[in-house]
Amino acid sequence: MHHIGDPAHIIADPGQQGRLADRIADLKGVTLDYEAMDCGHFQVGGGVVVEYKSGTDFILSVVEKELFETANRLRAHHDRPVFLVEGDYFTARFHQTPFDIHWAIGYLTSVLNIPVLYSPDGESSAVMVYTLAVSAQQDMASGETLRIGQPDTRREAIRFLVEGLPGVDPDLARNLLRHFGTARAVFAAGRDELLAVEGMTEKTAGRISDVLDSKKGK
Repeated sequence: MHHIGDPAHIIADPGQQGRLADRIADLKGVTLDYEAMDCGHFQVGGGVVVEYKSGTDFILSVVEKELFETANRLRAHHDRPVFLVEGDYFTARFHQTPFDIHWAIGYLTSVLNIPVLYSPDGESSAVMVYTLAVSAQQDMASGETLRIGQPDTRREAIRFLVEGLPGVDPDLARNLLRHFGTARAVFAAGRDELLAVEGMTEKTAGRISDVLDSKKGK
């Protein structure tokens, strides 16, 4: 039986300092460090990253259509993203209908394979992040962690490989494969060649080149 006090190491984005991160750090068993993140707010191990939003922020991101950009960025950078939403996110605030929220949650869950977890308050949110960390890190320690969504077909395997590159979402993966023809050619491409691909940015091309050129453990 698990309980508060099991060890868990959590990395928080500095923007969460003085907010939820402080509640998490107060939990017994937690060691918490800060590190700037491209997306997400808490890294808890095993490829799990938590995007934390209030109910109001979640609704607003649906209304302004920012939620799906955030979700695609999370999916491109992390194997197992999770949304943690604190407080009511069904009561209308910004002229949305309840179906807008239901549809968004359904899309995140069934299409992008990103769970949406509910928390009633800050205390529960802190415990939820901690629980995710304990589960993920004990799973890693058992040596049984598998990358989520492993492919069944050759086409899926090709896409899976390319989407595993840092900063590469499904649209950019398609553009890379269309431009270079094969996954092998994508991985062999240099930084300048990558920049010729539609949708590629300087930052993403630099990150891909850095990862592919780095020696193991360096």
